[in-house]
Parts: sequence; C-alpha cells; structure tokens
Amino acid sequence: MTKYLKTSDTLEGNAYQKAKLIYDKFNISCFADDTGLEVDALDGRPGVYSARYAGENCNFDDNIDNYWGVAACEKQENCFYYCLYVLIIDNQVHYFQGKSGRRNTIRKTRLSGFGYDPVFKTIRF
Repeated sequence: MTKYLKTSDTLEGNAYQKAKLIYDKFNISCFADDTGLEVDALDGRPGVYSARYAGENCNFDDNIDNYWGVAACEKQENCFYYCLYVLIIDNQVHYFQGKSGRRNTIRKTRLSGFGYDPVFKTIRF
C-alpha cells in the first residue's frame, strides 16, 4: 500500500513543489500537476486530501466508502476533478487549471478505474 505524504495544503503548492524539484535538480524547464476531487455537498472537500481522505494508510476503496458515508445524505451531487498544472520555464512560473464536472452515482458503477472513477457517471456539464 502506498503511503501518501502531505507536502502542501493546496494543489497549487504540491504541483509547484514537484516542478521546482526537477527544475532545480536538472536545470531544465518542466511542468507538474496535482489533482483533487471537489464535492459541492462537502464544501469542496476532499480537495488536496483526495488521495488520503479516509486517512494516511488508506486505499481508494477506503476513500470511496468514507466519501459515501459522509455525502450519501446530502442533496447536492455535483463533483469536480480539479487539476492544477505548474510550468517553469527560465525560472518563470506559470499556473494553469482545469475543472471537469461530473455527478456522483451514490454507488459504485464500475469495478475498474483509478481513484474515484468507479463512482462517477459520464460528464454531465
């Protein structure tokens, strides 16, 4: 099982740390990203903590079970994958972001997929 270590309290901070490490070590332009799940009914959580939402030593099945335990009674179903990219060129930092909207299904609909994929329907927005 992979242990996820907290490096920053924001997706922006995590992406920057990854890109800056490579830029400093190899002196080359590079980019990095960090992604999180944002759920309207959970006030944007789990966000930066998506990979370890159920705790430090969890897996994605634990995360999904914890998510539905908290969100199943909520009225809103809107969820988003939020991705933040950092590009460093000639020591100049550029940020890019994207959001993809989905609706949760309240149950697992697929047995395959990475992370939270098994509990989402196709894009609705």
